[in-house]
Formats: sequence, structure tokens, C-alpha cells
Amino acid sequence: MTHPSRHVWVETKDNVRLSVREWGRADGPAILFVHGWSHCQLAFLRQYQSALADEFRLVSYDLRGHGESDHPDSLDAYDRGAIWADDLHAVIEGLGLERAVLVGWSFGGRIIAQYVHQFGIERVGGLNFVAVAAFADPDRPVRGPDACADRMLTPNLEDNIAATEHFVRKCVARPLGEADFTWMLAVAAGTSMKARLGSLQWQGDYLDTFRNIRIPSLAIHGRKDGMTLPHAAEAIAAKVAGTRILWFDESGHMPFWEEPERFNAELRNFALACHDRQVTFETAQSSIGE
Repeated sequence: MTHPSRHVWVETKDNVRLSVREWGRADGPAILFVHGWSHCQLAFLRQYQSALADEFRLVSYDLRGHGESDHPDSLDAYDRGAIWADDLHAVIEGLGLERAVLVGWSFGGRIIAQYVHQFGIERVGGLNFVAVAAFADPDRPVRGPDACADRMLTPNLEDNIAATEHFVRKCVARPLGEADFTWMLAVAAGTSMKARLGSLQWQGDYLDTFRNIRIPSLAIHGRKDGMTLPHAAEAIAAKVAGTRILWFDESGHMPFWEEPERFNAELRNFALACHDRQVTFETAQSSIGE
């Protein structure tokens, strides 16, 4: 099943152009995908080109310094969480999204947490954290044995290429096919070095923010994830009220890629529940107004 995409550019507050794509129903409930570090929006191809596009408005974008988006050549274009949340806000505003379900994978999960911290939940219908370490406890590290971000920062080209290849291979529990490995390696290698470095220089403390809100939340994590250890999902559940955890037993760091049929079914159910909750809330508010 193939669904055509619609491509637009969104400009951020600091004049960075973000490459944004849409699939599916323009009038459907919105799901906005935020990809991970040193990857791009094509990571979610198995969601865009699925039955999800028959029901939902699927939106994605390349983070600054990644994929087709602009690559600012300055470290201070990447080194604060507010920058990445501002970009997400620009996409939501630019496309006029209302009550979108935000799907944040890995570093993308940090971005959606930062977004809620800065902008609240008025424009958000639900949060899906996928292999996310944003809520980890300092006394229980979640960095796994396959994590290699530090080695991908070396200026030595040979070592950097080797580390990037390792990163791509270790994103999944089972080996990628040759074609998939090739494009993922090309995307990872094309990520701005300033983006790699700057994005690792900020951390967020979202405990107070999430202590004071109630929003549907889902944490999905692969049992075989060697980059972000599975107990990271338990940290999310402990700090984001009402979070449900779904374990993907055969997946590593990319359950949406490795077990797409189940992932898509679970995301569909979650997004519909978020939408139904929104409709019920709006109906109740309307009744109160009468």
C-alpha cells in the first residue's frame, strides 16, 4: 500500500527551514512523528505507507541539521532544548495542527517532553514515547552497551564512519537488509556534526511539568534495545501520570521499524482513544456552555 506524500517547508523563529511531509487524510486526526538523533523522517516509512494513512493525517519533519532540513553551521543553533521545542512548535503552528498525538523516538522523545514543558498541552492530544531516556533517574543510567554517540563525535573520519556504521547496525535487533542499511547509513553520515554535538549538550528536568498535567501517554520500548535500556520506559511511567508501557519483545531501538504491524495497530488504538477523549471533552464543554 502506497500513499503519496505532500511536502512543505516550515521556517523557524531563527530562519531555519524545516522539511515537512504529510501522508494520509488531510481531515483526519493528526499524528506528528519526531525522529531520533542522526536519523530522518524516513525512519517512519512503515507508518506512512500503511493503513494508518487511511484514517489519520500523518505528519513528520526532519530535525534541523538532519535530512533535508537546513544545517546551520553554528553550535549555538543546536545546544539548547528550547531551540528544538521551538522547531516542533513551528511545525504545529505552520500546519495548523490541533490536538495532535506526538510520537517521539529516542532523541525525539526528549523534544516532545521539552515542547510540553515550554508550550503546555493545549495543542497536544497524547504523547507516545518510543525508546526514550528523557525521564531516566541519574542513579539508574539507561545508556546501553550499544550506545556510541560519543564515538560519532570524533573528527577522525575513519573512526567516525566506523562508529556511524555501528550506530545504524545496533538500532535494530535483527540485521537490516542491504538497501535499508545503505540509506540509513547515508542519512546518519549526512547529519551535521554541529547538530550531533549540540543536541547532546542539553538536558531537561521535566518532573514538575509532568507532575501538574494529565495527558494520555504511551511508552513503547524494545526488550532487546541495547542503546537505551528498557527500564527507561519504567522511568517514564513513574513520572508521567497514567502512562501505559508496551513491550516489544523482538525489537531493539526501532520497534516501529522492526515490528511495524503491531506498532501501527497499537498507535492506531492509542490515537483513536486520544481523539475520542478530545471529542468527549469538547462535547462536555459545549454542554456546560449551554
